[in-house]
Amino acid sequence: MTSESPPKDTSVGHSDTHADKVSDDTGGKSSKTPKLDGLRAGVQDPSAVQQLDVEQRAESLSQLESEAGERRASDYLPFLDWGRGYGPKKAAADGLAGSLVALLLLPQAMAYAQLAGLPPEVGFYAALIPTLGYALLGSARFLSIGPVALVSLLTGEALTQAVEAGYDPLAAAQVIAAIAGAALLVGGVVGLSRLADLLSRPVLDGFATAAALLIASSQLKPFLGLDGSAASGFFGRLQAAFAGLDALHPPTMVLGLSCLILLVLGGRLLPPLASSLGASDDAADMVGRTTPLLVLAITCGAVAALDLGARGVALVGQVDITLPPFGVPPLELELWRMMLPAALIIALVAFVIGLALGQSLSGREDRVEPRQEMLGIGLANGLAAVSGAFPVGASVSRSSVLRGAGAGTPLAAALAGVVAVGLAFLAAPVVALLPKAALAALILTAALGMIKPRQLRRTWKIDRFEGASLTITFLAVLALGVDRGLCVGIITGLVFSFWRKARPQVVIEGWKESSQRFAEADDESVETPEVEPLLLVRIDGALDFSNARHVRQRLFEVLYDHPGAFCLVIDLSSCNMVDGSALNLLDDLIHDLGEADVLVAFAQPKARVLDKMRRANLIDVLGEDLWFDSTAEAVEVMKERCQVIADQRS
Repeated sequence: MTSESPPKDTSVGHSDTHADKVSDDTGGKSSKTPKLDGLRAGVQDPSAVQQLDVEQRAESLSQLESEAGERRASDYLPFLDWGRGYGPKKAAADGLAGSLVALLLLPQAMAYAQLAGLPPEVGFYAALIPTLGYALLGSARFLSIGPVALVSLLTGEALTQAVEAGYDPLAAAQVIAAIAGAALLVGGVVGLSRLADLLSRPVLDGFATAAALLIASSQLKPFLGLDGSAASGFFGRLQAAFAGLDALHPPTMVLGLSCLILLVLGGRLLPPLASSLGASDDAADMVGRTTPLLVLAITCGAVAALDLGARGVALVGQVDITLPPFGVPPLELELWRMMLPAALIIALVAFVIGLALGQSLSGREDRVEPRQEMLGIGLANGLAAVSGAFPVGASVSRSSVLRGAGAGTPLAAALAGVVAVGLAFLAAPVVALLPKAALAALILTAALGMIKPRQLRRTWKIDRFEGASLTITFLAVLALGVDRGLCVGIITGLVFSFWRKARPQVVIEGWKESSQRFAEADDESVETPEVEPLLLVRIDGALDFSNARHVRQRLFEVLYDHPGAFCLVIDLSSCNMVDGSALNLLDDLIHDLGEADVLVAFAQPKARVLDKMRRANLIDVLGEDLWFDSTAEAVEVMKERCQVIADQRS
């Protein structure tokens, strides 16, 4: 008979999982591990188990232990690992994947530069040199580092403050990239990769949803062709847009709406159409992802045919693509001080999203190390600072294409930047015809993709505290801005986490016949102990200074609600830690319950908990006979004792 309750699954899981997929060197999928298949088959049919080669098994285990315990040079410099076996096969895979990603990167680079308030060519600089930095130190094979919507939004918000103070926006962007890169590099060296834990999933969802609305509001002016200076903040931009509706530019608005409709419909209709024509799933998906390039090409044709530039439609104009302007960011102390808060927020967001994305896209044989991700993204931003670019992060859409196209190494993302810049240089006359409204429509579709109503509803349905964290973060970002709003979200998440820890559950347990275990008495199929004076309760969580008083109060409340109980068994199977304050509480509790004529016993304490209790003399205070190794034994023994006490009292 077992007395332990099964562990609860409290995770809010991601929908994407690759636990059953193994990628080969070219990124293709193979079946499950053959040895694992054999073991599973052996469990179902023992006759299918093959005799194990003991020496080979010992050698394999020894190798795994060595790899787990020692960090090789390639663990610190991953390019030594994938570069050692680099050959024509991997080069071909990287070239194909990089070329496909370049088709997506070409319009995104210009669009996200516009989102940050910078010239289009700066977007190409952000897609070129920084990716090499990540390829050297990053550990995720399929991660595409470069210009992304969320980081561009954060950068643009910070640049607004710098421009108002009289600083050059590009210089300020380089300073932000330098601070973010330095913070991540230092954090990776000293082991601060656990900072990712500060952003819980609900906080990140609330932040991303609010950021999507901020991104959308920032594009109202170019999307509708409104005049006047851009307002700041979500509500300020909405107010300015409504106030300027009488001055909007109809051709620009029609063009923007047309692009938005084509982008949305194309992304949904083209993949099924390609599949119906015989294309594979991967090919159909790639056709859908090239929708932005197709829409922008159609738009450029319409601009040229209808001469929309002469009709007042704002165009990108000549893009001066040259070699990146290498140089050190301006060393102006006041500018660095002003950009510091935003840069640290950008560093944290870029790292957290990059790590989560890299882990979700990696196969079984890929090992994504948080420390290396921090170093890789840090070096990418450091190189952005000295190559005339702005802060960079990980792109969901481009990374998905890299994986689907079978990229062999992180070099594929760097090749994508080279191909995108080459395409922009060769097609410079066409690029000059791009309307800013079309780029705004592209940004709006990216923002719409960041809003996930189903995930938001699911969070509220699962846990009200996490739902509150999400909502508070969402409202704070809209009202206070991205940097202060995210800080509010982080603090809110930590406060709620501490609140949970300070309020562990104290639940009444009973026997559940169907699963042969003790469970919470709230379940209708759970039977409480037959002897009425006996009460079995379980403490869920660690006991320390933050919750000792709460646990004491809950225990007395439970006893007050059951006035007939004079025997109390406390199940400690879910308690994995006690500190001095908790030990003092238990000592006082034993004496207080004794004064109230309540006999208390403890069941199933973990070894380290029991050791601390023994050192605190609690075993001797209560008596060895009131400490039990299992809850079942405690209930059986205490039933008899309770019956004896009940008989004596009657």
